[in-house]
Amino acid sequence: MRSVLTRTTSETVGVAQISLERGIRYGRSGGSWLPSPASVRIDPAEWAEMGGDLGEVWQWYRTWNEIYCESLCGEADPSIAALVEFGLKDHEVPIQREFARLGMEPVSCRVEYVHARDRRYIAEVQWVSGGLGLFAGIDWAYDAVSAGSAKRRLLADGLLDAFTENACGAPDILSVVRDDWLPGEGFLGRFAERRGISFTGVDRSSCADVLRAKQIPAGLIYGQGYTSLMPAEMFVGLARDAISRKFTPESPYNHIYRQKWGLALVHDPRYAHRFSERLRRIIPVSVLLNDVSPRFDLLGAVDESFERISDLAEVIELPDRVRKSLIIKSGAGVGGFHSNGRGVFRLGGSRLAARKTVDFVRERITLGEPWILQPFVSTPMPMPLASGIAADAFTEYDTHVKLMVFGARSASSDTAGPVGALANYGRHWKVGGRSPRLDAAGRQEGTAFTDVAVGEYEQDERGNGVLPEQAEVEHR
Repeated sequence: MRSVLTRTTSETVGVAQISLERGIRYGRSGGSWLPSPASVRIDPAEWAEMGGDLGEVWQWYRTWNEIYCESLCGEADPSIAALVEFGLKDHEVPIQREFARLGMEPVSCRVEYVHARDRRYIAEVQWVSGGLGLFAGIDWAYDAVSAGSAKRRLLADGLLDAFTENACGAPDILSVVRDDWLPGEGFLGRFAERRGISFTGVDRSSCADVLRAKQIPAGLIYGQGYTSLMPAEMFVGLARDAISRKFTPESPYNHIYRQKWGLALVHDPRYAHRFSERLRRIIPVSVLLNDVSPRFDLLGAVDESFERISDLAEVIELPDRVRKSLIIKSGAGVGGFHSNGRGVFRLGGSRLAARKTVDFVRERITLGEPWILQPFVSTPMPMPLASGIAADAFTEYDTHVKLMVFGARSASSDTAGPVGALANYGRHWKVGGRSPRLDAAGRQEGTAFTDVAVGEYEQDERGNGVLPEQAEVEHR
């Protein structure tokens, strides 16, 4: 993975302008993300490997479901079922168990990669991607301004093809999102309309009313979280309709497809033999902190002191250089800490700060909420960040880069493959959708999103990709 300057300043300004015009944004105001003059270029061989990863990801979650069902039957540790069902309401538990028993699987996913020392690792998997229209719109905007370049298959087309192929009945898609994502869903709805497909974004809080009134018939409902906002009897009926194949729920009503703690199963000595060696190479070692005796020794490659640690509190006493190489995150699928990066923490800095984080996590664990400890994986990459949403001036910083590969499963076979990719990057270690703003020193704190290109490229003396026409970038 390399940064390649592929656009002139005027082309990058064009991306910003067309995005504002077409409503490709997060929230009601414009300028929620930064365009970039640089693409992320992937070597064809590595792209092919990422395509192969997708099949492994589906199998990983399939095996996780099997272990969960075994736990319910008394054939595996009962704590597995307790972790899966953490936070579920009484009427949600039988639905959860039935969907797991039936083995209903998602149509699509978003695999998030980070890179360290030229190796790729899966940071997490999103089976429902908040802001699907935004991401498809960003991909479209870059393609729209690529004058003279070879046109490629758009992410929007790949996703719509997968959804319509897997929808029950007419190709009518209902996307249920938070209000802030609706502008992007509107873009994808207009794009879909030109293909004769109905794609409608609905605010999560009003989804129950829309379905109750049958205002929008749906062959596929995309989204998560909306069922917890509707009456119990309505969700029970919706689940019954999904099982009867009256519509496709994307993802299925199975909370495993919202959770992260299954990252730890891949390396857990009790279950590792059920997962592939390939998965163990690309998923960082993860320690499930809810275990009676967490396997801190699995982190021995981070520092040999972990081979002597038996309690999370002992991590506080480790040197800062070791603690800052760790990340601790909520693995739950419900609650206030399972999404938007709210339950993801570093342990570097003062011991007082680390203790506050550890004490908070231990309190959550006593409630039954799953948490995992991992090595922090990211090698900073020099990338240009725009000074503002106009995207007419750029400064190069060392940034953290996240590669998002969107995949889909065929309805007619058991195979999965990529349908597109985007990258986002920024100066903050917690790469996400941070709105553009300058700090006190005039440095950009926002997040840039850019396209991903597959192909060969030349390199400059710093190891970055280069093409003949480039935007001017100030180096810091």
